[in-house]
Amino acid sequence: DELARRQNRALNEAPEWSTLVSEPSRFFAEGRAWLSDRALFSVDASVNYRKFKYYALGDSPAANVAREGDLVLPIATDAANIDYVSVTGSCPAENYWDQMTQSLTNGWAEINRVAELEGLSTFGVIVPSKPVLYADRLPRSIPSEIRAQCVYTAENESPAVRIANSFPDTLTYPLANFMAERDVDHFYPLENFHADGMAASRAAQSLIYLSSLEPFREPEFTIREGNADMEPALGFARRVNFQRPDYASAADRSNTLDREVQQGARLRGNQISAFFNANAADPRRVAIIANSFGARIAPDVASHYAETVQINTNGMNRQTLIRMFRYLMDGSFDQILFVMHEPGYYNRVRLFADAMLEATSLEPDEYAGARVADVSFGPVSFSEFDARGWLPPGQNTELRWSKGGRPAFIDIP
Repeated sequence: DELARRQNRALNEAPEWSTLVSEPSRFFAEGRAWLSDRALFSVDASVNYRKFKYYALGDSPAANVAREGDLVLPIATDAANIDYVSVTGSCPAENYWDQMTQSLTNGWAEINRVAELEGLSTFGVIVPSKPVLYADRLPRSIPSEIRAQCVYTAENESPAVRIANSFPDTLTYPLANFMAERDVDHFYPLENFHADGMAASRAAQSLIYLSSLEPFREPEFTIREGNADMEPALGFARRVNFQRPDYASAADRSNTLDREVQQGARLRGNQISAFFNANAADPRRVAIIANSFGARIAPDVASHYAETVQINTNGMNRQTLIRMFRYLMDGSFDQILFVMHEPGYYNRVRLFADAMLEATSLEPDEYAGARVADVSFGPVSFSEFDARGWLPPGQNTELRWSKGGRPAFIDIP
């Protein structure tokens, strides 16, 4: 009766079992209608149960979410397969560090070389992620060996630290600065997966110190409420506090630039966010190549530059990457900036380098080694890539990529 009242109509009756044999099409049609009427109750019950676990019990509301107090962290993309990939991607086992560092060094050197040959400058920021930044506070539901691995990563020269130290003029990993401020209220919202608010601003600031000669204005921050980005994993909207910079509205969204990039690189609109800043300190036009971390940091970068376009490469296949870089390097942009967290760099730098080479028809540098090759590699705990695009972790254990229509392998761990 309550469901009928809420839907303001009579509910469909359950199908007669006898029709399953005599009229199967009717049975399933009536069954779908009956289930559809009652799905609302099921959804409500599921959401309320998750909220009860979260608020009343102080527990995680889902199997693929770990929680310790206010610190909430996704640990897997699939609740039926808890592989902790969201943690181990940031904290790879030490025995792979040398191999990863060599791959990153070769790839980043090639990115810088190709861009310079095309008259562009490239800079990047590796955004510290929660498993590293709060390694000593990770939920106890995460296996102890993985937690220890993250503590070791945070305290030692990880591949991210090494690559940034190798290219101090073009790449930054502001982990030490993040560590110094991590206990500031809402610095990196503990119920958020991505760096946002003050953390996003600090990441943008560290990047702009490298990429621009113009002074970066130190912002004032105000605590404001907003939705945490963990809603899909939590199963309900969660309001949290953010430290928002006062320049957040300095740059306006630019539909003109958005359309220009969509048409020029033939990208989907939901992959792009574009900004115009009439009062920019730096008059140049820049492109941000990013994963999902870029969307939170792009407005902060846009507060400094005249024109900024952020392109989320999640889901892009090889041909799209090549087409994107070909467009970006045709003289329309002054700089290409890379914004990703540690796993984003670990598994995409070599792919980007190879796509840039293809886009410009340049041969790989003899020493950089940025090319597609048959190799052996270790872990598969990072997001992966093949001819269809980026795949959920664990679903492409061969790390297969298509080159010229032929299967090939990428020499990344």
